[in-house]
Amino acid sequence: MRKVPTIFERGPGNRGPVRPEWHPACLWVRDWEGTATRKVDGQAVLVEDGTPYRRHMVKPDKAEPDGFRQVDDDPETGKRFGWLAVARDDPADRFLWEAFTLTRTLWGAPDGTYEAVGPKIQGGVERHHLYPDEHVLIPHTPIALRLYPEPPRTYEGLRGFLATFTGEGIVWHHPDGRWAKLKRKDY
Repeated sequence: MRKVPTIFERGPGNRGPVRPEWHPACLWVRDWEGTATRKVDGQAVLVEDGTPYRRHMVKPDKAEPDGFRQVDDDPETGKRFGWLAVARDDPADRFLWEAFTLTRTLWGAPDGTYEAVGPKIQGGVERHHLYPDEHVLIPHTPIALRLYPEPPRTYEGLRGFLATFTGEGIVWHHPDGRWAKLKRKDY
């Protein structure tokens, strides 16, 4: 999973709150292309050929762990992003493995990306509405997470929308596969 750009520009070094200038890679959001979805606050998981992988970031001064599959990097920070296989017997991966196992049992876990949520993931801030006490995977699809009604697509309109929004933020999905995001805390 590649790093998803924020729709508005930030200060120097890509830090601080967003400014009202659109990020050049996200002008399609401004132009009402794509579908707005709820950003889920969990742990990114890739399922590929029946194997779950967790998103992993490697800092510039650190070595890549065994099995790390890099898919993106941030030239400004030197951070590298990619995937590591979820290990069934690793205590650090326990809740991700539980989420994968329950999801596969309930409705299958076809290849794709998901957000793992549950009581022990990200402090339990996100829960699946049908399985609030379990760890489960939510697919990263516009159908599963679409926002109704569509939020506004202006700097001030989105500030107002997110001020009362209960989720982490918004992710827009373009039909060609691009994504863009905006989080409540970005303001």
